Order: sequence, then structure tokens, then C-alpha cells
Amino acid sequence: MREIDLDALRFEIRGARYQRGIRCIYNDRHKGTVREILDCNVRVSGSYEASADEQPRLVEVETIEILKQPEKQMDLL
Repeated sequence: MREIDLDALRFEIRGARYQRGIRCIYNDRHKGTVREILDCNVRVSGSYEASADEQPRLVEVETIEILKQPEKQMDLL
């Protein structure tokens, strides 16, 4: 997960499985979790809208699961 808009309550998932990103909208109960998922591999579930090629394009998030935490980076200073 690489992009979060905290004001608009949405984020975008990108990955090898889909050719383009999938926009996700969430509600207030996910605010704490969303702050933790930047740079993580995640799985979301919920209802979605599909594009003309039947690929998910927008998900209304019901659950968020962190699959993998980001690699720890060393401080440069």
C-alpha cells in the first residue's frame, strides 16, 4: 500500500496482480489501522465496483489485514 488520503478517507492498493491500482474507501472505524498500513502488503475485503474489463476499481472497505510489514530501514544519520 503506497498512497493514503487521510482527509478523503481513501487509499490505493498497487501490486502485480492487477495492471492498475485499486482505490479503496474506508470509514472512521478504520482510521487507526490505515495509519499503520503505509508500505505494508495488505488484503482488504468489502463490496466493490468493477471496470469494463471486470477488474475491481473501487472497494468499499469492510476489513483490512496486514500481510507483511515493511522492511526496517537503517537511519542514515
